[in-house]
Amino acid sequence: MRVGNAWKKPIALFTVLFTLFTWRQIVLLTMDNFMGISTEYEESLLTFGVYYLSVALFIIIGSISFGRTEESFNILMWTILAMLSSMILLLFGVSAIEAKIVYMLLAGASVGIGIPSCLACFADNTSAENRGHTGAIAFFFTSLTFVPLAIIVGILKAQDFALLSFFWALLSLILVVVFRIKKKATEEGKVSLRSVIRNKQFLLYFVPWVMFCFIDAFEAPILQQYVIENFGDNFMKSILRMETIVTAFAILAAGFLVDYYGRRRILLGGFIILGIAHAIVGIASERMFSWYLYALIDGLALGIFIVTFVFTVWGDLSSGGTREKYYAVGSLPFFVIVYVQKIVAPYILGIPIYAVFSFASFFLFLAVWPLFNAPETLPEKKMKERELKKYIEKAKKIKEKYD
Repeated sequence: MRVGNAWKKPIALFTVLFTLFTWRQIVLLTMDNFMGISTEYEESLLTFGVYYLSVALFIIIGSISFGRTEESFNILMWTILAMLSSMILLLFGVSAIEAKIVYMLLAGASVGIGIPSCLACFADNTSAENRGHTGAIAFFFTSLTFVPLAIIVGILKAQDFALLSFFWALLSLILVVVFRIKKKATEEGKVSLRSVIRNKQFLLYFVPWVMFCFIDAFEAPILQQYVIENFGDNFMKSILRMETIVTAFAILAAGFLVDYYGRRRILLGGFIILGIAHAIVGIASERMFSWYLYALIDGLALGIFIVTFVFTVWGDLSSGGTREKYYAVGSLPFFVIVYVQKIVAPYILGIPIYAVFSFASFFLFLAVWPLFNAPETLPEKKMKERELKKYIEKAKKIKEKYD
């Protein structure tokens, strides 16, 4: 994707990310609404399964089709699928299980096609030096809509919210058409998914990302149950709100940090502070203060990982027509692991809290190890220029001191 006029570029990038992430939030809120209508475990598991497996399947399908079609085709397709999924609920309601399944299939397909396409489009139009803070700013302002959307879904009836989501998908389609740009042809688009997975540099970042997704998904239900049982539901809600706010601002800060100090150094810092948080709450799990500290540090680490793994590192490691496949493989573990967590959650709640932290600490150690051998993806020339600039400024200060 190449933007012709300079003033259109930031607007187009923001539009691409804003429409995608707000739509994904609408789908998640709709799923929560489904769970309110029917709380049967088998039905909820089926609903979640259709969505997450549909996302995973269409991430792969969309990445394979990339290079054979214009880039704008996939970006248009996810908005069309979003509209179709909303129409299902408008026509058939939200109570029938068949309507839920079809909705989740189409909504999952729209998210699955949209994520690699939109993020590849974003990476194509940003340089490594500004990719982190550009994505962070876009996601931060997009996240400001999440709370109003949650309030709206609590006020509106399910059918009315389906109507709202239809018009939102229609607006997304219109915005995408307005900023529609044709893909630049490239032979690099023929790279296979297998070659992406075999890329050593990719694996050195991919393995820590998978480890984090695994730890975060499987410890979450156990930690939530422990906190609710020992401190109450209100305390659980308060630390979740705190972590959400911290994560939002951590994303904004991390965007600038990874563009200045590099991806690898900031990622190592994120895993280290996350390990410290687990150690603190593991030692003093009976104290409220330790859980507040855990929520604070976990929010900081989550902000770092979102900026680095969602926006920057896959774009840094790829080029031209290969980017959609890198973002496809990079985003796939999250959706697969989240669904597996939904399946096993009832069976792991009996695990003792001390065992959870021992387990998490072990995998955090394994996650850090590949990063020590990973190359820095921020251009070395840029980092040396900054170091030289700092050295010159320091030399000037010393000179002024003794003059």
